[in-house]
Amino acid sequence: MLAISSAASFEAPPFSPEPWELAQLMALMAETSATNERFTESKSLAVLREPLRLTGTLAYQRPDRLEKHVLSPYEEHIVVEGNTLTLTAMDGKKKSIAIAKYPVIQAFVESIRGTLAGDANALKRFYHVALTGDRRSWKLTLKPLDQGLADYVHSIEVSGTEAQVTRVDIQEASGDNSVMTIHRDAS
Repeated sequence: MLAISSAASFEAPPFSPEPWELAQLMALMAETSATNERFTESKSLAVLREPLRLTGTLAYQRPDRLEKHVLSPYEEHIVVEGNTLTLTAMDGKKKSIAIAKYPVIQAFVESIRGTLAGDANALKRFYHVALTGDRRSWKLTLKPLDQGLADYVHSIEVSGTEAQVTRVDIQEASGDNSVMTIHRDAS
């Protein structure tokens, strides 16, 4: 009986993931200076019979440049740098706006850019922020603080592993939604 109890004391304890907190995720994300990845996005809109499927690239460069280049089914290029969003349509026409003048657009931009930058304060300006999971599989749930924003978006869930965002789910207040899946190494 002594041999059995001695052997049992050498067994490894059950696996327990390390505690994972928002500050740890943000510090990990802040270490990344740039990303350039492929994405597929499925948009389910009440006005469409089938979801719209987009493909393209998503790039981030510290400190505040975010670039989404839709390649299919149409071409569109969106660049946010600082407070300026520039949209280039497939016909080559450009339009720039100051995102601070459009709080809903700014909140959408900051949900992604704030996460990629590891900037919890940017996220908390617009959202209640909740983190679940662990370092290998995490999910940030963002719920609007402002009723004006809540009239447009119900929630945004940003998921990932380590310092990699892998998925962005946007649930709009209207019932429309989009799911963007981000794949490594677009270059």
